[in-house]
Amino acid sequence: MPYRKLFVYSFMMAMVFISFLIFSYVFQNHFQLAYSQHGQDVLSNNSQYSQRNDVSNALLEQFKEIVFDHSLSGDTSNISVPIIVGVVTPNGTQVSGYGNISNFNPSTVDGNTVFDIASISKTSVAIILADMVNQGLVKLDDPVEKYLPADRVTVPSFNGHKITLEDLATHTSGMPDFPIGCQKP
Repeated sequence: MPYRKLFVYSFMMAMVFISFLIFSYVFQNHFQLAYSQHGQDVLSNNSQYSQRNDVSNALLEQFKEIVFDHSLSGDTSNISVPIIVGVVTPNGTQVSGYGNISNFNPSTVDGNTVFDIASISKTSVAIILADMVNQGLVKLDDPVEKYLPADRVTVPSFNGHKITLEDLATHTSGMPDFPIGCQKP
């Protein structure tokens, strides 16, 4: 039984990683963050603005101001909901984390923190997957194991066939909703 729990947890971590890769790919290729003449961060296809190196820093700073409303004086250790912000520009990717992993784990979140694909993130992942299928980058009937490191993750079969991207996207993979031993909220 402990191996099943470890597998489910490892599988969930792998799916979060794959989702981040998909999300990064789509947004890197479809949008360029630009810094307008008025100092506002905007999404633009105009490459003359996208070359500025201060875009990702300015966007992250603006995010902090909006979300934290100047009330934390730069101290993000008492935020009860962890937040990860990723900014992808033609000049690179910058990731910042704010808050703690949970009320029981005071570790701060960062770009390496693993989150479940749940709630609204499932919608984002489905849209990104649909876009990748539309571009011919992946196929819905591709086995999931094609995108995971074989030496670290063993993907089970379900009803005699390998679990595919479509199975995961349509919640028909046979994987449990929650890891074994966890209580549903």
